[in-house]
Amino acid sequence: MAGWILLRMESRHIRLVHKSSMAVVLLSIVYVLSGIVVAGAGEAALHIYTMTGGALGAFVVAVESSYTVSPLRAKKHPLMPAALAGLVFSPLAAAASVPLGYLAGPRAWAASLAVANAVEALPALVAASLSRGAVRASMAAAGYTNASTAAYLALYLAAPGSAPGLLWAGVGYVLVHPVQMIYSVTLNAFPSTYGRRPLYPLLPVPFALATLGAGLILAGPQYYAAGTLVGALSTLVYLPAVRFHEAPRIWREILQSRRPPVVVATHKYFLEGHVFVAIAAAYATALAALAYTGLPVRPTCIAHAMAVAFSGLHILIHGPMMLPVILGIPTARRYTPLPYAILAAAPPAACLDHRLLGPLVLLALLGATYIVVDLKTLESTGR
Repeated sequence: MAGWILLRMESRHIRLVHKSSMAVVLLSIVYVLSGIVVAGAGEAALHIYTMTGGALGAFVVAVESSYTVSPLRAKKHPLMPAALAGLVFSPLAAAASVPLGYLAGPRAWAASLAVANAVEALPALVAASLSRGAVRASMAAAGYTNASTAAYLALYLAAPGSAPGLLWAGVGYVLVHPVQMIYSVTLNAFPSTYGRRPLYPLLPVPFALATLGAGLILAGPQYYAAGTLVGALSTLVYLPAVRFHEAPRIWREILQSRRPPVVVATHKYFLEGHVFVAIAAAYATALAALAYTGLPVRPTCIAHAMAVAFSGLHILIHGPMMLPVILGIPTARRYTPLPYAILAAAPPAACLDHRLLGPLVLLALLGATYIVVDLKTLESTGR
């Protein structure tokens, strides 16, 4: 009887996790649109709060909560109630970083994100203890990412006098959280999609480089260029760790596949996205290397290369497959690589003229919406 009651309670908590994730994913879309508007109005600080804390931070935490809850389903663990409660709370805490930053400044922004990541670490580690293989490695990496992010933000809060400015603090946050969470998910998603295993000996390296890069940024202005270069290099190392170097062979396997057409189309879309990711990683690393040599590369160019191109492309890769499940809507699955191309072009275009960034990001989002949303299907389901 006690076991039945416990399962009922956990089932209710799992539904709450999905509802919390759904609400924050929808809110993060509002944050993206708001961030584009405030950037055009010259509100730099609000743009950083909105895009790092809302469009990336809250979105990533919300999607991670839905991703983490799957290995916890129908499992027993003494920390399960706390883990499920954390998965409900952490997306809301991350989403609160935007208004808190606007009302109270960078310290409130950082504190809210620190709480979200500290709380999110426990469920990931519980999920790792209940899983095996690549899923276990993915969950353990997610736990590490959340813990290291909370530590990064705590160190930022502890040194307000010598802490980096908001822009550089945001770059460090992107390196230590969204980028490493991408690694955590993809180390399982990419190899398993194509019947492979990640290169386990290489897996810790991109995490170590990204963490070190963020730490160097915290160390002071004289280390900003080195920190961004080390962090950008992590994006290149991550690619062979997930076996992206086998892309030509994987492409041939896809073309020869006898699976249903929708599966083949999905696998093509997934691989095409990672081709653009490799281009974005090379671009971000090249910019960081130029800045390290002393050339006058604008920090915003590097920030957009990491946040918009590298991180944003991964959202476009996983979004059409994960968001319909989180939001409970059908998907049209009209896969096209055009949104990838538009989003990858946005940061280089913005380096030439900052006014191009917003329209190109919006076009990419509209392309992603075209992939997912089928108005006739939505009408027929009453949504």
